[in-house]
Amino acid sequence: MDLNTFLSNNFPVIAAIFGTIIIAVPVIWRVAKYYNSLESVKIKVKELPCTEHSKELSDVKIKVKELPCAEHSKEISDVKTDISFIRGAFETILGIKDNSVIKNSPLTLTEIGKSIAKEHNLIEKVNENWDLINNYLKESNIKHPYDLERFCLERTYTTPEKFFSANEIDNLKTIAYKSNNHFMTITRILTVLILERYFAENNIETNL
Repeated sequence: MDLNTFLSNNFPVIAAIFGTIIIAVPVIWRVAKYYNSLESVKIKVKELPCTEHSKELSDVKIKVKELPCAEHSKEISDVKTDISFIRGAFETILGIKDNSVIKNSPLTLTEIGKSIAKEHNLIEKVNENWDLINNYLKESNIKHPYDLERFCLERTYTTPEKFFSANEIDNLKTIAYKSNNHFMTITRILTVLILERYFAENNIETNL
């Protein structure tokens, strides 16, 4: 069989082979190009971050870990305390009228406040936790009686753990619950008892 006859008899097969090659070449070229690009990307990713940006990234991580800073942490804590105190005040106003404390400075107990204090031995609770209370007030470094009143009224309610042990706080909440008083009513009475002793021991004049 001569070449012409062979080509003539097998033309469809030969045409298909050449057609496949023509189509496959650009496809293979594109695949090779994409593969090389992918390898290049992998190499670049492995090299990230570069020395310069590695230091910047490290600095960012350190700054994130340090947030909030000491100054802003205190400010955030103060905001939380204020919000908590305001919420408690509104709850008291909406729930019951607090007649336990005469609001004129210096703060004093009404007959109702004295009755609650006596019935639940609140003065003994102050005395039993006095070391904790006294140290906290001294650390606050507040001298003016008005500022001490505001400070104690707020903090005995929002951060009672600064004044009383965890077990005592549970007892005080139980007293509020069983006596149908708001917890802020109990802390206001405690504030008066605390300040009476603190003012006396530190010779702080209240009749200004």
